[in-house]
Amino acid sequence: MNKLVRIMFLSALLLVMTVSAAFASGVKDRSAAEISTAHYTDPSFDLSYPQVTMKDKKAEEKINSRIEAEVAHFKAGVKADMQQGGKIQATMKYEVKMNRMGLLSLTLSEYTYVDRAAHGMTYVKGMTFNTEGQLCTYGDVLKLAAAAKSEDGYTASAVTEKLKAKAAQEGFVLNSDFKGLDKVTQEFYFDDNTDLHILFQPYEVAPYAVGVIELKMM
Repeated sequence: MNKLVRIMFLSALLLVMTVSAAFASGVKDRSAAEISTAHYTDPSFDLSYPQVTMKDKKAEEKINSRIEAEVAHFKAGVKADMQQGGKIQATMKYEVKMNRMGLLSLTLSEYTYVDRAAHGMTYVKGMTFNTEGQLCTYGDVLKLAAAAKSEDGYTASAVTEKLKAKAAQEGFVLNSDFKGLDKVTQEFYFDDNTDLHILFQPYEVAPYAVGVIELKMM
């Protein structure tokens, strides 16, 4: 997908997600959110996550509430595991991948290590919001691709083939029981060049040693 088509793709996404016409039409971009970092630390947790400031306070509240809900969910899961016994160290970091054209796209990287375990576990969550604070789903991407008559490039089978090609090119193996995707994960983000990246977690489609797989859709 060339840059012009990607821009058209994202512009359509703004419309599908009911963003204002001013942003969608490419007028002076006032949509970039201000991002600051919130911290939560105690003996078991070291969490850093984004706090968003926007002129639209309702949108700001929606985005921050969604992020804070994910932080709370992560903390609750770790605390539940602690009840089973054993010391756990948990960290969270974030990256802002895109913050323009009416979209805020970011990742939350959640890592846990259980004392004496062979290794820790990482989960990377993708979140993409529009200027009204609505969260974009992969279903939105598929609707948009269908409207642009390019849905064949974003189906589960198309993503499967691209994943297999990436594995062959980079020299890693997929799980022996991996036959293909029934549906595409909801974990994805847009980068600053408007490329879509689909995320696969450790063990999801490949052995742990491969790590988190980022599949860039062109």
